[in-house]
Amino acid sequence: MVCSLCECIPDSHDHLFFGCSFARGVWDRLKDLACIDLSTPNIYDIIGSLLPIVKKRTSKSVCAKLVVAATAYFIWQERNWRLFKKGKRSTDQLVECVKASVRLKLLSCKLKKSSDGERMARLWDLPEAIFI
Repeated sequence: MVCSLCECIPDSHDHLFFGCSFARGVWDRLKDLACIDLSTPNIYDIIGSLLPIVKKRTSKSVCAKLVVAATAYFIWQERNWRLFKKGKRSTDQLVECVKASVRLKLLSCKLKKSSDGERMARLWDLPEAIFI
């Protein structure tokens, strides 16, 4: 079975999330918002980027974990929509879904007023009221 996103390569988890040109386009647009340095989006680079911050509760770590989780979720959802519902969204539309989902979650958080917190607030267009 061929990948329903790029329609070029056989479908597999590794290809779907990290090898697919469609998914790579999504990761490339979101990695800066997550403050993750990914030259090539693959599971090992993503885990390597998250390991040093995974247990921290900084605004940067929370944001990075939210972006990774939401991106994987929406890529999987897009795959299923294309396979079972015959719907099709563009990379831009998928990126906007991820951004909206992460932003909504961030709006429910309270961030420390720090340089990282202020940077995240600017990146995600968050109001001043989220700071404690």
